[in-house]
Amino acid sequence: MTRDRLLAIIVFSSLFVKLTLSPWAFGEDAVAIIKNINYLTDAVILICGIYLTPVISKEYTFIYVFFGLSVIVLLISGAINETSTIDAFLYLLKIYLPILYLAILMCLGRDNYALIKHLSKYLAYYTFLLLTAGVLFLPKSYNRFEYWWPSYFGGLHTTAYSAVALFFVCYTLLQSKVFDKKSVIILGGGIVLAVSLGWGVRTALISWISFLALSANYEIQKHLTFFKPIFLFILPLLILTFYFFIDESLVNEVSSGRVSMYTAKMTQLANNSYFTWLFGNGFGSDLIETTVWNSLKGAHNDYITFIVEGGLLFLILTLLMLLKLFLIQTNRTGRYLLISFLLTSLFSNGMIVRPIPSYLFFTAIALIGLISIHSSRGADCKCQN
Repeated sequence: MTRDRLLAIIVFSSLFVKLTLSPWAFGEDAVAIIKNINYLTDAVILICGIYLTPVISKEYTFIYVFFGLSVIVLLISGAINETSTIDAFLYLLKIYLPILYLAILMCLGRDNYALIKHLSKYLAYYTFLLLTAGVLFLPKSYNRFEYWWPSYFGGLHTTAYSAVALFFVCYTLLQSKVFDKKSVIILGGGIVLAVSLGWGVRTALISWISFLALSANYEIQKHLTFFKPIFLFILPLLILTFYFFIDESLVNEVSSGRVSMYTAKMTQLANNSYFTWLFGNGFGSDLIETTVWNSLKGAHNDYITFIVEGGLLFLILTLLMLLKLFLIQTNRTGRYLLISFLLTSLFSNGMIVRPIPSYLFFTAIALIGLISIHSSRGADCKCQN
């Protein structure tokens, strides 16, 4: 067995363990030893990433640069605000480790594409099995004064995002000719019903709908050239209608108090000094009480959280890192997936700060990237022949 094949198996095995332990690694009922094993799985992926640094493609070295700069900003923020730098560092790892995992898969998959495909297939099967087992055997979840389906992956939102990310993995496996179209369509329909009716997480559907809408829009524009100007005319009308005719209190109620939270965040940011605008108010400062939520809650928008806790510098570094990640995608599907990924952070703590769905999501991004690489290799071979 080659080094790269062994590393691929180790990385995927760590992810399998992480998924399995999820119900006992998070929340109030978390078991200390299982939490530590969960952290160990992340450490294994981190060590593999560090070990492969010399051979990881140059187009992914930006991950290390932006991570290092973000660490410096958060250290300064912690020192200024006297907040926990350790917790801030662990929060940063939530964002960057799944992206490093992507770089690892792209590195290992250059010469082991078939293995990565097979391991991803088993990952998809296993994730589906755990989601089903959770629904059947775990206690019901409670949110917004209602009971919902049990959630395997540490809460309703993380479970719903994981289900959507599972669909993305299966969709890319369809592109890789591992799964058939009928199975993926049935899975997609089932996930929509589960997320909307079973777990009741509306924000997770934004990712699924936006990806399908972008893909459908491309196909429509390809065949109907007049559609684009019509769309550009209708969009401003929809925005104006929403602004002038939709009552703010109704929006606030439907959005579970997000309007009130965003207003409170504007007030919080208005009180920033020059230093806190640059370096933020420190880890944990995003948690506040509002008139709608009586307990401590975050902004329900990751980009607001980034600027509140880490300041403009941290927000800019994160956005530049995500922009770079977007630009290196050579496949249209990869870009559409990333847009849908980033949209989850507009109205919730999205996939980017939830490691389990993030790992699953970047499995899909890796598969799409590897398809492009190996398709171009095949084209080169044909040209040479």
